[in-house]
Amino acid sequence: MIARVFQFDLRPGSLGDAVATMNAEIVPALGKIDGMSHCIVTHTSDDDSCMTTVIYRDQAAAEAAQEATQRIWGAIGPYLAGPPTLAVKDVLLAHSK
Repeated sequence: MIARVFQFDLRPGSLGDAVATMNAEIVPALGKIDGMSHCIVTHTSDDDSCMTTVIYRDQAAAEAAQEATQRIWGAIGPYLAGPPTLAVKDVLLAHSK
């Protein structure tokens, strides 16, 4: 499994609109991406920083989804304080209960 980890900061006061956009536009679109198993978005209220971790079946699935995910996540562009950073990592452990 491969994780694509994005870190970004939201513009002050935009959290509610960003979450509404994620729920209305991003979540339904992500569900259609082949090879993606999980998407987790976390937020730190102290400084409006966020981290999104997207888990893919393998590197090929992550690469195949790259263009679609860039287009999908573009929906929250108006709420970002700056460009996101990206790291690609191998998943060592994934557990769901």
